[in-house]
Amino acid sequence: LAPYTEADLQRQYDLGDDVYGPAGARLQQDVTEYVAGINAYIREARLNPLKMPGEYAAIGRPTGPEDWKVTDVIATASLIGGIFGKGGGGELDSALLLQQAQARFGADGGRQAWEDMRRAEDPEAPVTVHDASFPYRVEPDALTPGSLAMPDPGSVERHSIVAEPGPSGGAGGAGLGGLLSFPQDGGSNALLVSASESESGRPLAVMGPQTAYFQPQLLMDVDVHAPGIDARGATFAGVSLYVLLGRGRDYAWSATSAGQDIIDTFAVELCEPGGGPATRQSMHYRFRGACEPIEVLAQTNSWSPSPADDTPPGSETMRAQRTKLGLVIARANVKGKPVAYTSLRSTYFHEADSALGFVALNDPNAIRGPEDFKQAVSRIGFTFNWFYADHSNIAYFNSGNNPVRSRRTSSHFPVSGRFPWRDWNTDLWMARYTPAKAHPQVVNQAFIANWNNKQARGFRAADDNFAYGSIHRSLSLWDRIRAGTRGAAKMSLVELVDAMEDAGTVDLRATEVLPWALRMLRRSRDPQVRGALATLRAWVRSGGHRLDRDRNGVYEHTDAIRILD
Repeated sequence: LAPYTEADLQRQYDLGDDVYGPAGARLQQDVTEYVAGINAYIREARLNPLKMPGEYAAIGRPTGPEDWKVTDVIATASLIGGIFGKGGGGELDSALLLQQAQARFGADGGRQAWEDMRRAEDPEAPVTVHDASFPYRVEPDALTPGSLAMPDPGSVERHSIVAEPGPSGGAGGAGLGGLLSFPQDGGSNALLVSASESESGRPLAVMGPQTAYFQPQLLMDVDVHAPGIDARGATFAGVSLYVLLGRGRDYAWSATSAGQDIIDTFAVELCEPGGGPATRQSMHYRFRGACEPIEVLAQTNSWSPSPADDTPPGSETMRAQRTKLGLVIARANVKGKPVAYTSLRSTYFHEADSALGFVALNDPNAIRGPEDFKQAVSRIGFTFNWFYADHSNIAYFNSGNNPVRSRRTSSHFPVSGRFPWRDWNTDLWMARYTPAKAHPQVVNQAFIANWNNKQARGFRAADDNFAYGSIHRSLSLWDRIRAGTRGAAKMSLVELVDAMEDAGTVDLRATEVLPWALRMLRRSRDPQVRGALATLRAWVRSGGHRLDRDRNGVYEHTDAIRILD
């Protein structure tokens, strides 16, 4: 997700005050004091067994953990950002999908099939911001000649990070591979109702688990009070110096993963430093006129059995290859020339920078209304949908370091390395980013409903996102809030909680797709079909839930669910 050397992690910390001035210096001080606090507790636990978590003895570490380091905080932030705070990077897969479709259906038919699946800007897609447009990643009418870097058919060779699987067999066996296989299905949602649509005349907010319901849960609950910090809520273990999702004295905030496009795939031409002919195995690439070496980052992990885990002993060596345009993901030929495809994420080398936004969110003197909130979260480089409520207002802002691309380059497919991001600085790994005013945002909209859906009209789906069509699970939230606020109706907090919970057990196919299928099949004279239709209609009328109401171990409407499945 985010391969670094220890020196890379330290450099992220060291650059804080150089890049961000006093704000970065304060962040460095906070991180240093946070690490000191963790280590103070570790020292106490080594002397007092009652303070030492029992898990350490179970994994063969009775003296407890090693001392915590600043670089451990940066590494943890990199992991979290690599899982939840990114989008895009699927250009090569999209190119291969198009080529496969065209091989099957012809040039025009294949392109049409691909466009039907792509759904970058479906006008019927449900959006979080109802009435405003925020254009982003709009495909140009014509591409700059030479900027498109489609692979020659059959030439793509993927780069495997796991270079040497250990003796346990497979990439990490059941050890590390199992540890890092976090679920990717989104579970984040947020429902907010403005004061004008609330029974109490105060805004309402119901903002859910945000990392889905899975174990081991990455979130922990903290209550932090210190100079400049007065907040309570959820944070991630290892970066818990600030509350990430929670509340201050008189305001609350939360987030869902947004996943807009901050990762691009570039094709860098391979070369040989002596001027000889390059091959797909060459370890140098051409960038800004020079033949540069590809940097190799290697990490070996090993594990052994313990009372808590009987996984056989094993190890693995992971090797990432890094260029000045990101990490190598594949090699191929483009128009006969060997290239390396790289993946460049705008938050790479800058995962810890997002803490600048959380400093403000945790400071009650910094957040006095929606505009302060938007300014704070605009400093967060990760791709999140942020939600805010206070005694009078609700607000929404989409954060992320959205890079400004070279003019007239593809938003769907790999781009030649000769066309990097605007103002791309290879020393600082920074580029020009779209201004805050260009990000989807709204204040005091009648209601705000989000379940990782499209942010706004014009804000095109990232190239790895084919899900922003006319049907999205966010409709299950939208429909319930709209019903509760239609006309003169107002919602209570209990009703908003019910809307979230009720939507959580709905089969979206049953509510949005199945009614159309039933209309199509209603004239069937086949007795078996007519019986199935009656069973399905009864399920639709009941709300289309997958729910075991009497807790007998079986879904209600089991037959209907089985038929649809």
